[in-house]
Amino acid sequence: MTRKVMLLVALVFAFSMVLAACGDSETAEPPAKNTATATMTEGEMPIDVTVDVSTGLSVIFDNDGFLLFDGEYDDSTYPLVTATILTDEVYEKYLADNKDSDSFREDDGFYKYTSDIGEACCLWKIGDKVPFMMSFEKSVDGDRADEIVGCLEFDY
Repeated sequence: MTRKVMLLVALVFAFSMVLAACGDSETAEPPAKNTATATMTEGEMPIDVTVDVSTGLSVIFDNDGFLLFDGEYDDSTYPLVTATILTDEVYEKYLADNKDSDSFREDDGFYKYTSDIGEACCLWKIGDKVPFMMSFEKSVDGDRADEIVGCLEFDY
């Protein structure tokens, strides 16, 4: 009988430890985002770019922009997004060349249109000073483009 009591006490103790562990997992904080950050230096002011790569994107930075890839970077893969700092003259030319397009629209300081080669493009000025352009590979629809933009942070 003593052996049964000892076994019962051990089982109750083990079960209570399992329940305690389950209770702790409910209060645990979610894991931190996995990000990549670099500074673009080609514009009027330095701009820190942070990309949330925990969403499956990978990034290659340069001093005037970056390339985003769907999944791990592979030098044989076409970039999903090409992003670059522009000169004021090029920025104004892109606006002028596309403002009469059926696809052109302004959305809170962001100018969006479809290029001649069928890529979605977005123009804006970071910090109201640095002209910037992102072009999305043809397979990227508007919802996916918004999702990708949501993975980016620009600090200046």
